[in-house]
Amino acid sequence: MPADPHLVLGLSGLISGAGDTAILAPPAGQSVRLFYLCLGCLGTNTASLVVTARFGANPAIYTIPLVPGAIWARNIGAGKFYQQGQAVDETLILNNSTGESVCWSAEYLFLP
Repeated sequence: MPADPHLVLGLSGLISGAGDTAILAPPAGQSVRLFYLCLGCLGTNTASLVVTARFGANPAIYTIPLVPGAIWARNIGAGKFYQQGQAVDETLILNNSTGESVCWSAEYLFLP
């Protein structure tokens, strides 16, 4: 855990292929603690899509339908709560139902 307990890590990216994309992979023996997740469907996309977020092979924690130009964000518990994988070494995965592009950003920690 960081020396400052209020400090979380942030990362963002773009997924554009259909299927699973691992976005946060913890170091061996650790797990992802997720505080915030944001998804944005590019306005230049030509079709709607559904994005699911899950830890490892577990069921989805979020299922989000998006239309071109839409943004979805979840501030989990406004800093008081979080989502976390059920076991160590579980990657946070986004599954894109189509090949349309989705921007994502996350705030998280890796913890033993």
